[in-house]
Amino acid sequence: MDSLEPQSEIKSSASTTTWTSFFELIKTVSFVLVVAFLIRHYLVQPFVVDGASMEPNFHHQEYILVDKLGYRLHTPSRGDVIVFHPPVSQDNFIKRIIGLPGETVTVKGHQIFVDGTLVEENYLPDRGQPDTPPTDYTVGSDEYFVMGDNRDHSKDSRVLGPIPAERIIGRAWLVLFPVKNLTVVATPTYPGLETSASTEALVRTAITQPF
Repeated sequence: MDSLEPQSEIKSSASTTTWTSFFELIKTVSFVLVVAFLIRHYLVQPFVVDGASMEPNFHHQEYILVDKLGYRLHTPSRGDVIVFHPPVSQDNFIKRIIGLPGETVTVKGHQIFVDGTLVEENYLPDRGQPDTPPTDYTVGSDEYFVMGDNRDHSKDSRVLGPIPAERIIGRAWLVLFPVKNLTVVATPTYPGLETSASTEALVRTAITQPF
């Protein structure tokens, strides 16, 4: 009978170790899931480009990471490439910010003017200038005028109207895949134009950003 007691103790010890390891695994997996949730919903989120509306700078099926934190700290800048929820579709769109809150955007063929100043877009190829009448768009105090880089094949603010700040998910930060296209997404500058909205617009937009 005495010989059975150590065996019983060994079995009990092994069982306890198994359950301890199991609970440690559950804790680790839970921690990883929570961190992944926080990163995805508050820091960065992956998206896949669908379509050709941002060519030649972004391509169909490219895998990008979107910065979701930056716009909680500052307003979007002119030239930022953003992902947003359009008002007429369940899909997310990717476009470039051209007009800031309070500005008037004029589209004349392939030329864009903001408050009368030509928007110089060195990141686009020269496409000539079709003879079309100008169209003016007024951007609201908490809105942004966005356009696809592939202007002839883009459904953007020319159709949708300016995009409310609350619909913006974040800024395209990194092209991750394919590996040959790996790059940090830079924001261009525009001579003669402000980079970001005024301080007054900054306060209004920050208030409307969902947390």
